[in-house]
Amino acid sequence: MSNKRDTKPKPCGFCKERFPAEGFERVLPVLYRCNGVLGDMVLLCLKCRRNEFTINKEPYPPKVDAYLDSEHGGVIVPQITENEATLHYCLKGDQLEPLPYVIARSVRTARHICQIKMYEERTILKRARRLYGGDIGVFNAREVLAKQGEKVEVPPEGLFRERRNRIRQAFLEKKIYATSKLTSVRDYVKTGRGDLKKIVDTYAV
Repeated sequence: MSNKRDTKPKPCGFCKERFPAEGFERVLPVLYRCNGVLGDMVLLCLKCRRNEFTINKEPYPPKVDAYLDSEHGGVIVPQITENEATLHYCLKGDQLEPLPYVIARSVRTARHICQIKMYEERTILKRARRLYGGDIGVFNAREVLAKQGEKVEVPPEGLFRERRNRIRQAFLEKKIYATSKLTSVRDYVKTGRGDLKKIVDTYAV
């Protein structure tokens, strides 16, 4: 059996144009909707995916849009750094410039403080979906960039994401961003150990 990759151009199921088998412009599988009813899986090009997801918007993944924190109360609006926007959603440079952000003091150690841009994660995801053609396009972009030797990461999920959002929100209420490289922050995100208020108060000086 041959392991040779199929590199022939593939047609888009909607516009019928042919596109390279690899790269950002390749056709990707989409379960499209017609009048709100799920249709068939079809291979769509970037332009047609953009049109499809403009009409049938993809929901946000859990804990990406603003939500009520059931454990500590209050509304959490997940925020990510400029570096995370690049690693997780493949956005950088002029792709980020039009997007709103807030400035926070970044605490790397107890004595090392600098300024950092923080973006709402839902805004970043919305921009990435538009640029790459939906979640499937963002996934493809990570693969393309990884093959080019660039560093990419998948956003955290589940309890890791929930705890990251919670401690990040607590710091940002004091206009501070504390990197997960700090031991107490990392332990809280990974295990839930530690008193949230005490951790924040340690660096909120």
